[in-house]
Amino acid sequence: QELARRNTWGGALELAVAAQLKGINIDVYERHEGRFRRITSFSHAAATQTVSVVYRTKPCRHYDALDIAPPEPMEAPAPQAGAAAGSLL
Repeated sequence: QELARRNTWGGALELAVAAQLKGINIDVYERHEGRFRRITSFSHAAATQTVSVVYRTKPCRHYDALDIAPPEPMEAPAPQAGAAAGSLL
């Protein structure tokens, strides 16, 4: 009931419970050397969705939603002049 109220904060325990109640995975990241690294994960065995959050320590310790873009597909190198189509370079 406490967490159902507005402006109520939770921590790792509440994230673990939320993962089980909602049937989702929750990955927690932190900023590290200009990138994000996963520091923990709360999993549900039948989860089909993963929610990502970032743990911040400034200005206070809290979690924010994190939208992770899927990696961009790598483009194949342009064929060299004289190479037959479909041949390996």
